[in-house]
Parts: sequence; structure tokens; C-alpha cells
Amino acid sequence: MAEEMQAWVVERPGPIDGAPLRKVRRPVPEPGPGEVLVEVEGCGICRTDLHLCEGDLPPKHPGVIPGHQAVGTVVSRGRATNHSTTTDRTTNSTTNHSAAANADGTDTRDSTASGDHSTTTANRTAIGDSAAITDRTAVAGRAASGYSTSGYSGRGDHSGSADHTASAGSGDRTGSSGSGGCSVSADRDGAGRFGVGDRVGIAWLRGTCGVCEFCRRGVENLCARSAYTGWDADGGFAEYAVVPEDFAYALPTDRPAIELAPFLCAGIIGYRSLLRANLPPGGRLGIYGFGSSAHLTAQLATAQGAELFVMTRGEQNRVLARALGAVFVGETADRPPVPLDSAIVFAPAGDVVPYALEAVRPGGTVAVAGIHLSDVPALNYERHLFHERDLRSVTSNTRRDGEELFRLIERLDVSAHTTAVPFGAVDRALADVAHGRASGSLVALR
Repeated sequence: MAEEMQAWVVERPGPIDGAPLRKVRRPVPEPGPGEVLVEVEGCGICRTDLHLCEGDLPPKHPGVIPGHQAVGTVVSRGRATNHSTTTDRTTNSTTNHSAAANADGTDTRDSTASGDHSTTTANRTAIGDSAAITDRTAVAGRAASGYSTSGYSGRGDHSGSADHTASAGSGDRTGSSGSGGCSVSADRDGAGRFGVGDRVGIAWLRGTCGVCEFCRRGVENLCARSAYTGWDADGGFAEYAVVPEDFAYALPTDRPAIELAPFLCAGIIGYRSLLRANLPPGGRLGIYGFGSSAHLTAQLATAQGAELFVMTRGEQNRVLARALGAVFVGETADRPPVPLDSAIVFAPAGDVVPYALEAVRPGGTVAVAGIHLSDVPALNYERHLFHERDLRSVTSNTRRDGEELFRLIERLDVSAHTTAVPFGAVDRALADVAHGRASGSLVALR
């Protein structure tokens, strides 16, 4: 293996046209305990990467490598995780959950005390195949994520989900195949989930404490000690990247990286946004902004019978929205011809929020999907919030969201509309995102 690699780093955050990204040579990183080293095939380009480059999200350390939608192959592993102590993942990537385990080996995070958490997660059968996704609001206590260092712990909180052990990312721990030809190796000498040669995905969420109230309730995305790829730790705009095994996804071996990469952030966050939007079966969904995440979310919704209404700038985005079955496509400020049941704001512009709230019917929900949003203007209570309209934010995602999404895309006709970008042109691709020149998903390929 080479000792050095090429990588893109955020040298000085600032406007993307001022070249805040620089291509450099770096030592190939070494995986620590519970981690794997991945040779990157391709990495999706996300608006969050743009926010990082421009300083809307201040980098956590100098010279960070962005990129959090990476597809690649495991080329080496760190030593087996030590389960005797709990590790703070915001300062050390060791994946360690023993502080949450009882003496009898059961996991205290799989708690029935948390009750029905439908206030934070919508009824998933409303937008998902009921054979593929558990109705989380139906059984109190299913909120806990139930992850161990081997993926799913096998506890009963997943028993209502068909064929869950074969899903992408959880995998069959006794063999080397899962749903859709996913590459998941059996444990080897207790070393962990993945072996050399396995194909994995690296996503935005890369660490949580595993023991706080949010982690125990299954909303690990709210963990105060959560850590993120390409922000807290170096990401996928490089030839090699390190990821904690617990936060990697097993990926199909029969699909190219350009098809899979967008689902690792754009797809996952879109899926969670759809859950947060409380869209009823066959309901009317409004989407504001129609970039990488939105076009995947639109397909998930229409596959479940939703009517799609898209408000976006840019003719390329409007053309794509029509091609994906939108019954109405307009400008951001346009009022849909009928009241909406739900709306999702993907545009990073706070002034879009009032338009979305005015467009939803009484009892409707607006979910704001972005990690960064400009200021929301003053709202008028009568026009925007009265009649029990709900305004919700979306904060990252849980690993369970990702597992469920990868199961869904095996069953539904959902695909990313992608444009391949040479690895040497990541900076120019981010400029295209900034200036609205991109359509669908951009993926940097080596």
C-alpha cells in the first residue's frame, strides 16, 4: 500500500470562488481500534461540504478533508475493539459500547422505558413498505437503536421488520452475503464486522456516545457527543479514509459507486426528512429546492403513492422534477394549486419557510432538512402556524434510518440521477453546487 495519498483539504474557509479547497498529499491514515481503512472508489458531493468550505460550518480542525458519501473497499483493519471501557468518540474513534451493557450481556440501550417516541419519528408505515419497515409508533419501547459493535444486537426491537438480518449494513454475521449482494464478512478472531475486501459506505454520522438518554431512546442523532465525517474527522475526498466499523454500511457489490454514493447522505437525510414531515399515505407533498437530497426523497414519496409539488429555482431542477412525476412545478414563491399535507424545505434559505407553512393545510407539517439555514423571517401566527400546523427541524440521522433506506431502495424503483466528476475537479463541482449549475447528484470518482 502507498504511504501517501492525494486529498482535498479546507485550507482557509471562505467563498468557494476564492479557492478554500486545496489538493495536497497526506500520509495514508492508519485505522485505530474498531476502525477500518477504506480505499475510496468515489464520494458524493454534498451541499454540507460547501457549507464547510465556506465557513457556515466552521471546520473542527485545520486542514480537514471533507466528503461524507464515500464508497470503497476495506484494505486494512485496526485491532479488535476493547469492550472494557467506554470511549468518548468525539476525541477518539474507538467504537465501544460496554458501558451500556448489563452483566448478562443484554444492552441497556434497548430500553422499554422510553415509550412511544412518535413525537420525534413519524409513523414509518405511512411512507414505507410495511413488509420492509417496522411501525415504530405501534410498539412502545422500540425506540432504542439496539446497536452493538457487531451491528444490530439482535434484540426484539427489530423483530417486526422482515428479513432485517439480511439488510444492507446489518448483514448476516455468519456469512459473506446480505440483501442485494452486500459484502459483509463473518467475524474473524473477534476483529469486527468487516474484513479486507468488503465493500462499505462511509456516511455523515460517524460516532455517538452510546450511553446518553438520546442514544438509549434511539435518537442518537441528538447525542451531544456525536461526531461527523468530514467535519470532526477526515472524510472521503481522498484516496483513503478511516471509519469506525459501527458507523459504516455494508454495500452491494453489484452496483457502481456512482449509483450508491448519493444515498449515504442525500438519501438518508431525505428519508429522515420524509419521516419528520408526517406525510399521510397517498398525501400531497411539497418540496422546496430540488437538489441531490430532494430528488431522491421525491422518488421515495411517489413510490408510496404521494402527489408531488415542487417549488425550486433553476430550469435544470424543474426539468428533473417534471421527469420524476411532479404534478406541479413552480418557482420558490409560487403557491401550489391545492393545499399540501406536508412539505420539506431543502433549500438553505430561511425565507422559504413561510411559503411552505402557508402552503400546507390545517394540521399539516413542514420539515426543514438542511444542516444550515439562513435566518427565518418573522412569522405571522394566523397565517403560518395557527390551525395546528407543525414546523419541524431535521438533525442528522440515525444509523437505523440508513439501514431502513438501503432496504427500501432494494424494493423500490429509486435511483440517483448522477453526474460523474473527476477527483481532480472537486473544487469546481462544489462551485457548480453553489451557483445552481448542478442537477441531481454529483459524485467524484477516482
